[in-house]
Amino acid sequence: MKTFHKYIKNDLDRYFKRVPNYENFLKCTNKSLTFILCVLKYLLRLNSYTGGKYHFIDSTDVAVRKNYNIYSHKMTKNISSRGKTSKGWFYGVKLHGVCNIFGQLENIYFSTGSVHDNQVLNELLVDLEGIFITD
Repeated sequence: MKTFHKYIKNDLDRYFKRVPNYENFLKCTNKSLTFILCVLKYLLRLNSYTGGKYHFIDSTDVAVRKNYNIYSHKMTKNISSRGKTSKGWFYGVKLHGVCNIFGQLENIYFSTGSVHDNQVLNELLVDLEGIFITD
């Protein structure tokens, strides 16, 4: 978020005249997270109508804590879990995504770290039709 705030403040200053300091920026984004997620889902839905019939599916781990600090972590303990990928063990969540042949994201889905990729396909492929390519 710090990098995103710096980008808005320095590079997009012609569009955003009064950018708050970083602390107030975080407070505002935390309050409006539901709205941001709704807008993101809408934009992803628009990409799904223009992508064609080929869709590419992949997932990646989003580690929230190093393995040796798992038991001291409290912030996302309800949604994080220990999981294993081809890179090794991690503690966090998984980000699953679908993109079209042009590289545009069509849908994303977060799951706990212990969920297998096949178990989230029903939620990930809602309203998508065509040929799906995955690893």
